[in-house]
Amino acid sequence: MHYTNKYGIPQEVVSAIVRDPYYHDGRISVTALIGPPRIHQLRKRYVDEIVEDVSERLFALYGQIAHGILERADDFDAIHEERLSMQVDGWKVTGATDLYKHHGNGEYLLRDYKFTSVYVSNFALKPEWIAQVNFYALLWRQHGFSVHRAQIVAVYRDWRRMEAERKAGYPPPVQLFNVPLWSREKALQQIEERVSLHRMAEGLPDEQLPLCTQEEQWRRGEKWACMKKGRKTAVRLYHTLDEAEEAAAGVKGGYVQHRPAEAVRCKYFCSVSPFCSQFQLESA
Repeated sequence: MHYTNKYGIPQEVVSAIVRDPYYHDGRISVTALIGPPRIHQLRKRYVDEIVEDVSERLFALYGQIAHGILERADDFDAIHEERLSMQVDGWKVTGATDLYKHHGNGEYLLRDYKFTSVYVSNFALKPEWIAQVNFYALLWRQHGFSVHRAQIVAVYRDWRRMEAERKAGYPPPVQLFNVPLWSREKALQQIEERVSLHRMAEGLPDEQLPLCTQEEQWRRGEKWACMKKGRKTAVRLYHTLDEAEEAAAGVKGGYVQHRPAEAVRCKYFCSVSPFCSQFQLESA
């Protein structure tokens, strides 16, 4: 991995980013397991050629800082950042949970902290987050521990007090989400399916790797914009051409502008896109 520093970030910050302490001693981590096999394989295969700007790793650094601060909480009955592992079809799967504790009434609680954007509060929990937490719960169960409840604690890095005061429904700066717990049988089935998918990808050439889904590409849906001459921004966006044309007909100087779907992750946030045949083909 090679790093650039386009924005002149101070060297001590760069050093903290480059010397990321994250590690796992297994064949695959839960974080990688829930992700696209194509991205995981390309990262391994082109690790010596990948170029990434250190600015793209800042949010990961913020999360590590915050996790370190949370560990100093006087919750002495809780277990923090515990790394566990289990064998799945010959692969060692590892994962570190943020918090595991007795929650009263004989129940044990698992929590995962996400340092994320307020934007996610507008939607249901991401499927990959639900899978991740359930795989963590499975790791604890495999070691003889019970998990009765699971939660995600979303800490919004871009929360704004002024927005909270003027917008109804704006979330609090830290929000708690209950995660539906899978049965042990379902979690085992799901983790075995993910391992099988990644195992298959490991033996394939680059061009035959499983394609990333639209959800994994963070692909924004196709839209049609009702525009007005002399105005740079859209009057309104529509899901269908007919709706946009009808709206434009009622606007003086109105016209329709097509906005194709965009793979946001591939274009802006994926470090292996230069080596990805799917991205090269779709962006040609």
